[in-house]
Amino acid sequence: MICMKQPDFTSELVCISFRFLSKAIVWVLFAASLPAFAQEDYSATDLQLRGLLGDKLKIEMHLATSEGEGFHASATKECFSVSGSYYYRSQIKPISLSGRFCLANYTFFLEDQPGAGTTERFEGKWDPKTHQLAGTWTLKSNGKTMPFTLSPIEQGVATGDLQKFFDYLNQTLSGEAIGEGAGIESANWSASGGKITGFSPSWSGFIAFLSPMRFHYYTSYNSTARASNYYALYQLLPSANGPYLVILEGSSNYDKVYDDQPDMEADGERCDARLMIMQYRDEEWEEVTDQLLPLGSKTSMDANSTICETMILSDAILLPGGAKVYWDGSKFASK
Repeated sequence: MICMKQPDFTSELVCISFRFLSKAIVWVLFAASLPAFAQEDYSATDLQLRGLLGDKLKIEMHLATSEGEGFHASATKECFSVSGSYYYRSQIKPISLSGRFCLANYTFFLEDQPGAGTTERFEGKWDPKTHQLAGTWTLKSNGKTMPFTLSPIEQGVATGDLQKFFDYLNQTLSGEAIGEGAGIESANWSASGGKITGFSPSWSGFIAFLSPMRFHYYTSYNSTARASNYYALYQLLPSANGPYLVILEGSSNYDKVYDDQPDMEADGERCDARLMIMQYRDEEWEEVTDQLLPLGSKTSMDANSTICETMILSDAILLPGGAKVYWDGSKFASK
């Protein structure tokens, strides 16, 4: 989620997993002494899944790991840690998860608050080829259980549409970073999957999530005057009518007060966000935000807003202002 509270880098709750802890690379820098950052390469190996909890509850789950090849490794006796979030489609708000996947027998478990504070748990089997998850969800307070099944959202999506998504990232982000954003050297999709090379943030930053249909990054900057955090999230939408793409970008700022400046008034936390929807047609991407959202939908918040919640799932959006809209394959509609 993009809740944009002052980030503590612990969940997709400023509201997004900052590389879900294990991949978080966070630097605190001062403008007077900014070093050059090493560029990194990233493969689209995070998992974005959706399916059913019980018979009716639609959920979506985002999982990542930084341990070796993770979900794509060959069978061994090793287990690896994962973290992420899951969302009820009706709420579009994150519930943080962490746990372990084991390669020897392809079992896994995920908990919302590991340890004594755990209130719910996903446990079951995963398929290393299809990356489907299936098992039992348990609510600890009363022992209630429900079955669940989850599949990667890219299953059934045309390879050409995935290629167009990475082409868009390449066209948009290659070259120098803009403002407090980030740039990449190249993005491409091939038979072996998607990859971004030479990711280079303006200040400090990292890729929070990269899957075949989702790219999300953060950059941050801390000066003697203020802290600033910038994000951009790109989500390809499943559709039989060709590719659609939702883009959410924005920032949060926090002005400071110092002991030697007691009369200085801090503006406090401020945030802004902008939502845009693109459609690929006639060999190019075209903005269709107004045509695809219900009339009067709020698509932005200004820099003075203190209600900073907005979120994109694979088929739903929590709009700036709190309204929810849902994707039917060709447009978004309210429920």
